[in-house]
Amino acid sequence: MDAVAHEDVSGANTTGAGPILVGFRHSFWSVDSSTSRPGLGLEAHVQLPVGSSAFNGQRAQPSAQLNFEHQLPRSFTFVWVVGAGLPVDADDESFGQGFFDWALVYEPSADVALTVSGQVEYPATSLENKAMVLNGVGLTWILRERVAFTSFFAAGATSESPDFHGEAGFTLSF
Repeated sequence: MDAVAHEDVSGANTTGAGPILVGFRHSFWSVDSSTSRPGLGLEAHVQLPVGSSAFNGQRAQPSAQLNFEHQLPRSFTFVWVVGAGLPVDADDESFGQGFFDWALVYEPSADVALTVSGQVEYPATSLENKAMVLNGVGLTWILRERVAFTSFFAAGATSESPDFHGEAGFTLSF
């Protein structure tokens, strides 16, 4: 859940409550450093039509993804994700979209993770066959066993991308 989200698109600023995601994750297997086998998981979620209207449509938006995790030396991890979803456009119509995310994660302690990451969504809208690309930095701070504070701040790399995107919120696990 993004408690607060902010986006600058062509000089128009939008700030509000981010959407709530409900879903699950299943880990098929964990990272095996001795064989260099990456960890593999499946994640599926639904973005609920709540929060500020600028950050979601009026209908639920499902998506599913495969998560790959590679353990690197010195507390670094490389994570990449491929997936597909049904986002809602400005006319409240669903359209098919694929995405690819990557992150280089550094964990200076068991409770803190710093990331440099990027994400690509294609198509960016139902009307154009162009990609939305964001590159940014993030912080995850584990507050308790099942509660974490998350943040992400990014700049757009294409004309379909927001100039700036920032979010901060909480992740709850059950």
